[in-house]
Amino acid sequence: TTLTALAVPALGDYCTVDVFGKDGKIVRVAAAHVSEEKQLLLWEISRWLRVGGPMAEHLRRPLFDGVSMLTPEFSDTTLEQMAIDDDHRRIVQRILPRSCVSVPLRAGGKVIGALALYASESGRRFDASDLALVEELGRRAALAVENARLFQEAEAATKARDHMLGIVAHDLRN
Repeated sequence: TTLTALAVPALGDYCTVDVFGKDGKIVRVAAAHVSEEKQLLLWEISRWLRVGGPMAEHLRRPLFDGVSMLTPEFSDTTLEQMAIDDDHRRIVQRILPRSCVSVPLRAGGKVIGALALYASESGRRFDASDLALVEELGRRAALAVENARLFQEAEAATKARDHMLGIVAHDLRN
């Protein structure tokens, strides 16, 4: 959340972070847009993020192939081809991506998600230098995500240990 909030509007018009959950499903964990109204659309459009489902190449390649993508310009034809159904098309037309940089998030040698930064209303177009910057942000974001996961696992293990010690102490008293 902090990363997307810092990236928008300094680097792009909107930003998303999607990761693979424990069940293998894709989960949008953060989204920011220069417009609060359109930020809600970023959460709404995430319902089409499904493993095995149709997906735009600029998201599919980082998530499943581990390849960074630079899309300097989305044409109207590309946006039309990107639409999965009428509802999806309506949202894409409202958030109107015009340029995108998307990178995989890697931890422990595997892809754990993707970071995507988009230009829209500002008229900005991303280039190779933006790709290098977002790749570095992606490396740091992946470390933060992995550290958060490890912290949650450690917390769960500590709670399980404390619970077990409570049971053992109770049994010893009896």
